[in-house]
Amino acid sequence: MTGPNQEPVVYRTPILETVVQRDGGLNQGPWIVPQAPDGSYTIRGTTLRFRVQGDVNIRVLVNGGVLPRQAKATPDSGWYEPSGSVPKSASRTFFWDITVHLPSRVLAPGVKNFLLTFEYETYTDVLQPRLEVTLRLLGRDPNYTMTMPRPSEVFVGNTDNTKEDNRMETAIVARRVTLAGWLVNRPSRNDGPFAGTQASEDWHYDLFLDPDFIERNYGSSLHVEPLRSAFLPGNVVPLIRGPATRIPLLSSNAALRTSEPTVAAFTLPGNGVLKVELNAWHNSARGNRPSGWVDDPDFFGKGDNAWPFNPMKGTGNSGGTDLEAGEYVIVSGTLWQDTPHAQNPVSNEERLRKCFDDRFKGHGGWLEIHPVDAVRRVDSPQPRKHAVGMSACYPLRPNFDTHLKHPDEPPDNTAQLRFEVIVDDRFTSSNAIHTEAVDTCDPPMLYINANVPGNGSFNATYILWWEKTNTARQNLGVICIPAISPILNARDD
Repeated sequence: MTGPNQEPVVYRTPILETVVQRDGGLNQGPWIVPQAPDGSYTIRGTTLRFRVQGDVNIRVLVNGGVLPRQAKATPDSGWYEPSGSVPKSASRTFFWDITVHLPSRVLAPGVKNFLLTFEYETYTDVLQPRLEVTLRLLGRDPNYTMTMPRPSEVFVGNTDNTKEDNRMETAIVARRVTLAGWLVNRPSRNDGPFAGTQASEDWHYDLFLDPDFIERNYGSSLHVEPLRSAFLPGNVVPLIRGPATRIPLLSSNAALRTSEPTVAAFTLPGNGVLKVELNAWHNSARGNRPSGWVDDPDFFGKGDNAWPFNPMKGTGNSGGTDLEAGEYVIVSGTLWQDTPHAQNPVSNEERLRKCFDDRFKGHGGWLEIHPVDAVRRVDSPQPRKHAVGMSACYPLRPNFDTHLKHPDEPPDNTAQLRFEVIVDDRFTSSNAIHTEAVDTCDPPMLYINANVPGNGSFNATYILWWEKTNTARQNLGVICIPAISPILNARDD
């Protein structure tokens, strides 16, 4: 209830970050359930954990009925038990880790799917926003599987609009991976070899990854899969060069920070962003699109294409606005390793990737979510943590000396630039030297340099963010020495 002359409190819609299956069904422990193209989640067990951002206490409903808290549960009622914490960086006051044991009625034979709702548990006459999610039971609805296949189940092997030599399969790092970050640019169409026809190759979504999302959802005491057991297989083209050596996605040295899931695991040498690609279904080659998929938004110009959702708008947003640069999205799909595209290097980026590919055979490329199954827009966390990778490799690019700038201006005159450096031991030699310091100018930038004087290499991920303090910054108005932030991008293909 609200008192006289008081504005009613209206909270924001809760954000579901991930759904965790307590038993992933693969005998490898808890597993993050990937989102489907229509926004639903397919589960295989009775106990789930939901990672939700919300403003105050949250309760759980199944098909409109409130579940009891665990202490008041019966053998058939199901239950929920929330655990709240304050995240390091988030747009909500609390991050809720909610365990839900499903009631027996929704698991009964004949049930294919049900609605799970998260709503605020408040004493007010104001109607608060709620979050509704469709959960599907694995194997219960063959028609849904046929009409709404995931791109990761369609674009496999050496089929139409996939990689030749079966590299869609041999270069997979892990399936069913969920990540989040900020769009570098507006989503863009890539016509590839189909330029001038009614078809496209794919749609691109480049991301600056959110480091806190990775650590919050994969780096907890749950030891969530599939990252912990994943390996970088390497990707060698042409294949006549022989196989690559597998490298663990996470460091095998338990004493290092990189042994836990961090943004550094996804920032291979020479890369500053994560690529996300959605393959096009070609009706002329594969037959009519699955009935749950949609035609290309440019139907008259690109009528041979079909997509699991409108690629300009993302998952569950058919009637909404187009995705824009800087917006925050959560993506699910196959984590895939591409080649360096640098057989005859010309640019500094190509020289760097060629150097790492020579030193670590098959690992001079980059990681991408390819194909992506879902691209879901949600509110952006604040403050934004900006992550970018920088690398050096002898002899083609043995050093760097530059500045990194946070893409956002300081929120006020007390905000200080904070940073963290995660050195990637997978691709860093013992002779590498590096230094970092925040420049005392306005707005502050991070000065970085690294050098590998001998036959060595260096790879690190730099994380920058603004932190409000009680003291105004010094040197306000002092202009920093102009510097180009060397954001390296993977080549489009």
